[in-house]
Amino acid sequence: MRHFYYTNQCVDSKEARRLELIIEAQTGLHLENPFFDSDAKEGDTVLEMTKEKLAKGDAGKPQLTADEIVGMDLRKIRESEGIVAMMTSEYCVGSVMEIAIAAFSWGKPVYVIARNPYFRVHPWIKYFASKIFDDVHAFIEYAKEHLQ
Repeated sequence: MRHFYYTNQCVDSKEARRLELIIEAQTGLHLENPFFDSDAKEGDTVLEMTKEKLAKGDAGKPQLTADEIVGMDLRKIRESEGIVAMMTSEYCVGSVMEIAIAAFSWGKPVYVIARNPYFRVHPWIKYFASKIFDDVHAFIEYAKEHLQ
């Protein structure tokens, strides 16, 4: 089974999880989702850091530090074959950092599922992505042919 890191935005984490499970079932790939596939409380920490809470200064005390979150994610990316990125919202600092580091620093392939058309044309995404897909179904068809 091929193993990819699955980056997605916390604003749509439940929908991203639903789509992740569909991708895994239909392709046989294993996608490592830092919000759901870890014993650590990364998902709880990041989900509490919504734009609204951060703007008001009431995001609360995180369960994990920035060093812990980034360190875990970098290790998972380094150990994976590449990244599958579910891009739905402009609120995606973590995802774009992970994409850039994986592609630039480690030469990992990056597959972007750009549900938001903004990411299909953004120069930084176009530069770092190995391939950009308009939707999940297009990625699934590609993965069945090229990633198994």
